[in-house]
Amino acid sequence: MGSLLAWQRHTVMTDHEWPEGTTDQRPDPPAPLRRATPLDWSTFLEREPAPVDFHAGKLMVRGQQITLVGEGKAGKSLFTLDWACHMASGAPFLGDQARAPVRVLYIDMENPDDDILERLLALGATPETLTDLVYLSFPLFRPLNTAEGGADLMAAVEEYRPDVVILDTISRMITGKENDTEPWLALYRHTLMPLKARKISSIRLDHFGKDTSRGARGNSAKTQDVDGVWELLPAERGSNLLRLTRTFTRSGKGHGELLIRRHGELLADDRWKPGGTWHAIADDSDRHTYAPDPLGGFRPAARRVMRLLATTGTGMTVQQIGDALADQPDGPLQKRTIQDALKSLSDAGLLDEIDPHPGKPTVWAVSTL
Repeated sequence: MGSLLAWQRHTVMTDHEWPEGTTDQRPDPPAPLRRATPLDWSTFLEREPAPVDFHAGKLMVRGQQITLVGEGKAGKSLFTLDWACHMASGAPFLGDQARAPVRVLYIDMENPDDDILERLLALGATPETLTDLVYLSFPLFRPLNTAEGGADLMAAVEEYRPDVVILDTISRMITGKENDTEPWLALYRHTLMPLKARKISSIRLDHFGKDTSRGARGNSAKTQDVDGVWELLPAERGSNLLRLTRTFTRSGKGHGELLIRRHGELLADDRWKPGGTWHAIADDSDRHTYAPDPLGGFRPAARRVMRLLATTGTGMTVQQIGDALADQPDGPLQKRTIQDALKSLSDAGLLDEIDPHPGKPTVWAVSTL
């Protein structure tokens, strides 16, 4: 038909089109339960789209839900606390402009008070800069993937009125097996969906599994309800040069990969110098020794597979890829991990799937397009 308007003109029956002598005998519908109000198209479509409104650092848009994944002791909590302080104070972060302060609610089920104090002092925080940061350390919340736990969190939301909620670490806040689907579906139902409906952003911290190339540990349902997934990894083992890579996004807005230098000074008494710790975009001297990865938007497993196929210059089966990777210093990958990597690279148009002879395994090769 063309447009929706043309379809409407074609299908709507006016009063005079009813057969003569008949009336619409359908009973009146029951009064609706006002648990939801439908959008009024006559006014909704007249609205101007809202401008893209980022939080500090341009890592997410207001109202979005994201996950930050990293290895244990990689500095996720320190980075997130620094980010939270900048959001709450409105100070520029990671090369972004200064923005209006927002209220941040930080729920911490991981870090003891002494660690929190040392980090805040190292970051140069003051009572004045923390006015809009509400920090709940080990609150007596029930599991957030239950109706009761969701109610606990939403009660705190009603009390403190945050724009952003940070959950550190999410695996400490649920009940059930982490590898099952239902705990994560229930988390969305009881906690994340109410936050999203109120246009409150959330950042949930998570750990890698044993195979870091497959992202956060546990069931894949973890990432089905978020708008973006960021992975924080050392760019060089043992250094303060960090690579922050977005491995999933619904909107594509904002950065895709950042090279970050964590600055800090450890004093003689093994304490961090007050005000001496911060995160910043790496400068030119760092970039001379680190080339941004053109495959940065892919998981580490996909990058390894792509480099292998590009280096060999020939097609390979899953078995051949697995055997070749097993001989590399980073060690072998599971068959399922290799298959997932091949699919993501193929979906991006980087690989071709060569039809095999009957009874032969599929061969994968770098795309010639």
